[in-house]
This record gives sequence, structure tokens and C-alpha cells, in this order.
Amino acid sequence: MRIFSFLCAAVLAATCFEAGGTVSAATPHVLVVSGHPHLKRSLANRTILETVRKELPDAEIIDLGQMYLNYTFDVALEQERVTRADIIVMQYPAYWYVAPALMKKWQEDILTFGFAHDAKGGMLGGRTLIVSVTSGASESNYAPGARMNRPMEEYQYPAMQMAALTGMDFGGVVYSGGYRVTADASEHNRLVQHAEEHGMRLVAAIREAVRSH
Repeated sequence: MRIFSFLCAAVLAATCFEAGGTVSAATPHVLVVSGHPHLKRSLANRTILETVRKELPDAEIIDLGQMYLNYTFDVALEQERVTRADIIVMQYPAYWYVAPALMKKWQEDILTFGFAHDAKGGMLGGRTLIVSVTSGASESNYAPGARMNRPMEEYQYPAMQMAALTGMDFGGVVYSGGYRVTADASEHNRLVQHAEEHGMRLVAAIREAVRSH
């Protein structure tokens, strides 16, 4: 019996399962949740995710817009993803300054009372939340006195407070802008490079969170 228990413990310690393969239990599990409702149309968000996938091939990346066309989530599956994750990244474009309805509904349906928090406090301690956000308006517009009046980071305060309420550490906001929908073909390469730079900053934030675990 003691030998059997030892073998079971060894197996559990050696392997944990995720979409696309297995990772060592000693390796923090990264979950990237894309909340863009139309990811195929988004050069910026698509490029950012491709950069993360290239640099962090073991990361689990899910596209909510493709998986849940009717915005009806498999709650048990999504909560299982969150449970297995050590670092959670919410990737989305700013729609009226905050996350799109798809990303917001994922938060509301998955990070529920009794799972993510209760009357005593947060229940997702030990995890890190990182927000990665893009905008059509240029970054210079997001400043005091400019068109948007405030830095983008201030518009993401609800996500910061969500992390606090659920007991997660907040790993920061990674932001880039200027991805206007009227951009023409001549701007394609510049926008791809801009999004790749965003992707590498996001990778650096994820790696920093991994080092902290």
C-alpha cells in the first residue's frame, strides 16, 4: 500500500494536463483568455496572441469568440481552466474603455460567488492576473487633458479590483493603441510590428509572474 501511494504521488507530481499537451507540475500554468468577439478581424489582438504562442508554446490560449458564438459558456469547463491556472491573462480590445461584453460575461459567469470569492474573501489566491488591452485610438489620446482624459490603466481599475476581491495578485496592464479600423494596407507592417512589440511586453510580464511563483 505504501509503495502504491508513493507511485500515485509520483505520477501526480510529474504530470498535469492542459489543452494541447502536458506540463510539469513544477511549471506554472499560463491561461490566456481572448475576449475579442471577432478575433479573425483584429490584426492587433491576433498578432499579440501569435507572439505569445510562439514565445510560450506551453501556454493555454483560448478564443472565447470562436468557442462561444452565443455567449453561453461551459461554466464547469471554464472554472476548471481557472482552477488549473497559475497565471491568467485577459486579452481584449477596449470597447468604451473596458472589456467587451464577451469578456465581461466570461468574468460574470465564471468568476462567481462561491467559486472565485465568498463572504470571507477571495478563493483564487496564489494566482496572478494580467490584463492585456488594445485600443483603436492612439496611446497619446489616453492621458490627462487629452481626448480620453485618463491613462488606459485607470480604465482597467475594475479588473484590478476583481483580482483583489478574488485573492489574485495583479500583474499589471500591458497596453498599446493606434490600431484604427480605417488603417490602410500601407500601414500593415507598422501595425504588425507594433502588435508584436506589445506581445513581447506581455510575454515579459508573464515570465515575471512565472518567476514569482
